Amino acid sequence: MEYSFDAEGLIESLENDMQENGVSTVWAYSITMPNGQELFIDYFYVAGEPFRRFGPTLKEFEASLSKEYAQFARTKMPAAELMEILKKEDETL
Repeated sequence: MEYSFDAEGLIESLENDMQENGVSTVWAYSITMPNGQELFIDYFYVAGEPFRRFGPTLKEFEASLSKEYAQFARTKMPAAELMEILKKEDETL
């Protein structure tokens, strides 16, 4: 069984950050499903990106995420790569 994820809002947000704010690299957050499938659920800006001036710190963001998910992984990747992953996750299976 493959899982899908409603990533529409995340896709729109990432697309906006890439086009309007110049975000090129992100911390991509994922969870592992019972079948071992990795689902990407959120992202955060990598330190040094020009847009990262406002909002929560990385520590605050992860504390908030841990309230919803008991375990998650963080991977540094190009924003465009995460975009492709999110689009695949958003597909109806």
